[in-house]
Amino acid sequence: MMASRNANAAIDRQSSGEGIDNNPPGFKEVFPFRYSLVIAALVVISYAVVMILLKDDKDALTAFTDLAIISINATVVLVLLYAAALSRRWNRKLYKSWLILSLATLSFTMGDLVWSYQEVFLEIEPLYSIADIFYLAYYPIFLLGIFSLPSFEFTIRERFKMILDFGIVMIAAIIMFWEFIIGPIIQDSATFDLESIIFIIYPVGDLILLTSVMELLFRKIYGKEKTTFIFLAAGMIALIITDTVFLHKLMAGLYEAGGLIDLGWPISYSLVGLAGMSQVDILAKNQFDIPDIRQPRYGELAWPLYLPYICAAGAFALLIWSHENPMGLSFYTLSVFVGIIIGMVILRQVLVLNENARLYKKAQEDIRERELAKAEVIRLNEELEERVAQRTAELEKANRELQCEVAERIQAEAAMRDSERRMAEIINFLPDATFVINKQGVVIAWNRSIENITSVKAEDMLGKGNHEYSIPFYGERRPILIDLVLNPDNTFEKCYEELKRHEDNSLVGVCFTSCLKGGMRYLLGSAAVLYDSEGKVYGAIESIRDITDRKMVEEDLKNARDRAESATRSKSNFLANMSHEIRTPMNAVIGMADLLLESDLKPEQRDYLETIRNSGNSLLAIINNILDYSKIDGEKM
Repeated sequence: MMASRNANAAIDRQSSGEGIDNNPPGFKEVFPFRYSLVIAALVVISYAVVMILLKDDKDALTAFTDLAIISINATVVLVLLYAAALSRRWNRKLYKSWLILSLATLSFTMGDLVWSYQEVFLEIEPLYSIADIFYLAYYPIFLLGIFSLPSFEFTIRERFKMILDFGIVMIAAIIMFWEFIIGPIIQDSATFDLESIIFIIYPVGDLILLTSVMELLFRKIYGKEKTTFIFLAAGMIALIITDTVFLHKLMAGLYEAGGLIDLGWPISYSLVGLAGMSQVDILAKNQFDIPDIRQPRYGELAWPLYLPYICAAGAFALLIWSHENPMGLSFYTLSVFVGIIIGMVILRQVLVLNENARLYKKAQEDIRERELAKAEVIRLNEELEERVAQRTAELEKANRELQCEVAERIQAEAAMRDSERRMAEIINFLPDATFVINKQGVVIAWNRSIENITSVKAEDMLGKGNHEYSIPFYGERRPILIDLVLNPDNTFEKCYEELKRHEDNSLVGVCFTSCLKGGMRYLLGSAAVLYDSEGKVYGAIESIRDITDRKMVEEDLKNARDRAESATRSKSNFLANMSHEIRTPMNAVIGMADLLLESDLKPEQRDYLETIRNSGNSLLAIINNILDYSKIDGEKM
């Protein structure tokens, strides 16, 4: 019974979605459920073994069974409280249900405690005592716990079928209990006293337990936690069977302590405890169902649906048997109840047939829709196949074109590699120091001439970037002519003498460096951009020539020219001065001659003076010419 309550509490948690945390905090590793099964089996086996060992000592057997049952029931109460505590982290309603189930079991345990005290310590037969209050309180409290568990919501048709199944089982159970327990108690009682009332109430309590079992099997046992409810229902069924057999033997005066029937109570309590541990295991593993996500359908679990038919068959068999054998109920009364059961079964089958008809109609509609969908799928497939064929042809054509392009590209790449190889060989044998960088500034060629100038081997420079190639020339990383042709920079262009940019964007410039071997050097650099076959910038190339010797020759020529120009200027100055000094007295001579010619002279004297004057004018003309030449030579004219 306690087990049933535990299972229902688990279902309540499962079927109620409110307040659920899919990852509740605080769960630690719990006691494994398989160990619980082993312990429960060992408890029952140990109980049976001790009973067999003490069967000849009635007092010791009575004391053992009473005290052992108290221990088992107390342990079950703790297990159910543990399940309630863990359930609280999922759902407060579920927590309350498990708490009510634990209180019901606690009530039964208190009854066992009072019973054992009276039977063992007071040595009285406690057939009618305060223990019965605790025992009888167990049934309604347990039923309340089962019904307080959250349940799955079913449709109106499903609920009506469930009510019919519930009614069939309960009517058949009432017939059985009345025929074999309640009826004989009433017949054997001369007076309707307290003993008779108590004997009648306990079977009614078992019917309440059966109601709890039906509630579990018909409304709760849907979901991953059904193992919990199976143990719970099994525990209640074991308790119902044990109580029924105990009452029957007690009425017949055949009950003896230590018999097989006494194993029924520890088995039922152990099953209830296993239900609690199963609930703990499910909660700890985070496997509890959420009905909002997965809504079951009544009848989804098939085997509980056989119970109404089994009960109906049992009631009908009892009716047939009572025709020849007198029973507590008259044949007419029993026939009425069996007729009600059969009517309910027929009504249920009508509902099933009606539902099957609806399902068949819906299935036919689904089939027609599927056929239409199939035809549409076939049409779409044919259309798709045409498109696929067309697309395949296009892809094959594109593939052929692509293969041709790939072949051309491979040939072009091979030609490019061959061209690069030849270019590298050409560059390597150029007399001028030459190197090449790509557009990322990484050295990809470094010829022998530049190795000789810089004393840096090609293998040490190839693949280097970040202006590594400028260090051998200038002792630092900086942009040089090959970088300026790719990315002009006025700051570094000023470092070059006579920098010229041609129409093809190539650069020519002269720079001075003292970092190369041999000391100070004048270098003439020429850089140009390299383009690939598609006209995109590939990199740049720079050739460097040492023009130090030429610079020195130019400097010597400049100095010689300056000296010659100085000597010429000195000569011109000398001639100018001399011409001026000579012309002054010459003018005086010519002037005196002119004066003498104006006087009276002899013909011979006049002839001499004419000769002097003409010779003076000729000499003066020569002196003027010399003076003019000296002025021209001295850049004065």
